[in-house]
Amino acid sequence: GSLRGQSWMYLDLHLHTRRYSPCSNLDPKDMVKRALELGIDGLAIVEHHVVWSKEEVLRLKEQTEAGSLVILRGQEITAYTEDGIFHGDILTFGFEGSYPQHPSTEEIIRLVHEAGGIAIAAHPFRWGYGHGEDVYRYGFDAIEVYNPNYHLLDVKKAEQAVEAMGIAGIGGSDAHDAKQVAVYLTEFSQWVDSEDALIAEVRARRCRPVRYEDI
Repeated sequence: GSLRGQSWMYLDLHLHTRRYSPCSNLDPKDMVKRALELGIDGLAIVEHHVVWSKEEVLRLKEQTEAGSLVILRGQEITAYTEDGIFHGDILTFGFEGSYPQHPSTEEIIRLVHEAGGIAIAAHPFRWGYGHGEDVYRYGFDAIEVYNPNYHLLDVKKAEQAVEAMGIAGIGGSDAHDAKQVAVYLTEFSQWVDSEDALIAEVRARRCRPVRYEDI
């Protein structure tokens, strides 16, 4: 990767921009600018229930002169229990179809896997926003181990789940403004410059969560 001449690649896999996420103050151009300033290799835009088009990403890269900065496209989906109660958030990559209204965790994972994509439990141990211990009951491909909204105990629980389930752990900033970009990252040993490459590396568990300040 470019950062400090390391042979690793660093991606922030969890960012929301104000273009499609009403909860975010992050201007897409400021997001790219910040990523370039910090020297990370790339980022993934995961708006709530919307996937950016390839054209939009190309336009953003042109407007910001982003050069080799990798910008991947995913989305964050809210999952519900069978009774229609909030269950947890899921980051999905490789699925651009539409989900049913109030999809269940099971449905989301099934649809994503049928499309050849991956489903990542977003901040599962964040109180009120994640799957909690239910994360063990489903076929997630990875778990978000580092997230700014976690307490120390949440990180521990996420690390234990990754270990017990034999799946990948990732880190993401969950950025909603420019200051938050790249606080937490995912380190890869291979160059990941497409959704397909991301899917392959996460499935193979060739990644790990890191803090920006530690790299």
